[in-house]
Amino acid sequence: MLKVIVNRLLISIVVLLGTLTLVFSLLHLLPGDPVNIKVAGNPVSAEVIANLRHEFGLDQPLYKQYFQYIGKVLHGDFGKSLIDNEDVMVKLMAQFPATISLTLLSMVIAIVLGVLLGVLSAVYRYRSLDHLIRLISLFGISMPTFWVAILLVLIFSVHWQWLPASGVGGFQYVILPAASMGIVGAGLIARMVRGSMLEAIHEPFVRTLRAKGLPERTVIYQHVLRNALIPAVTMIGMLLGELLAGAVVIESVFARQGIGRVILDAIMAKDLPVVQGAILLTASLYIIVNLLVDLSYTIIDPRVRES
Repeated sequence: MLKVIVNRLLISIVVLLGTLTLVFSLLHLLPGDPVNIKVAGNPVSAEVIANLRHEFGLDQPLYKQYFQYIGKVLHGDFGKSLIDNEDVMVKLMAQFPATISLTLLSMVIAIVLGVLLGVLSAVYRYRSLDHLIRLISLFGISMPTFWVAILLVLIFSVHWQWLPASGVGGFQYVILPAASMGIVGAGLIARMVRGSMLEAIHEPFVRTLRAKGLPERTVIYQHVLRNALIPAVTMIGMLLGELLAGAVVIESVFARQGIGRVILDAIMAKDLPVVQGAILLTASLYIIVNLLVDLSYTIIDPRVRES
């Protein structure tokens, strides 16, 4: 087990370096100069602009900027924002709770709703309920997150006026954003759970359990579902990345503060340290979750633990 964890950590480090390299390269290909954006609207001399470029290291060759940034990251220094000179990590961590609470709630909605629909669809396979659930799942998968968000706002905020359409406040302000992302994820999980359960139902061990006289409910929920959860757990781990990416759109639609809004604003302003720090933070979170997913296989399936 320790060897597996070490190998996964080494792979994770390589993935992070690759992600940073790709993001660094793409950001420098974007048109515009961060210093010119920073001083936009303020009459400054060419000497001031040159001094600012030197201060931020933008007058160095790209490869030097890259290695200097990697060296600072390894020492825990993620730099300062080119726009407001605020420490990048302080800026990100101030918005992190809002984004992580939104993401976790949307994951809970996706998992609970997706597993429930998937189990019902498999138990009542090829019946009317199964066809209805498959149609709902297809709807959730096919619709863009922002479209689902707008639809929910029109129904629950504009028409029924049950929930606020935007802003930040109590729990009621996070319901619609989380539901918008959770519905899309639930469709994916439901289809995965249904397919996995239909495969498990036809396994020889299920016939053996039924021959021993176990109640059908016990067979389905204690044995079939447990075997069907492994592919679903993999999907849940991958879903986190989609939800974090979806937060960029959802936080804009609902005018919420969060890392997604910070990333979007930083990209528009070419605030390179903030974009790089935000992506490093979200990529690290994604890698940690996927590592936990791999370790959870040993709990769900004893065969994985034995191997």
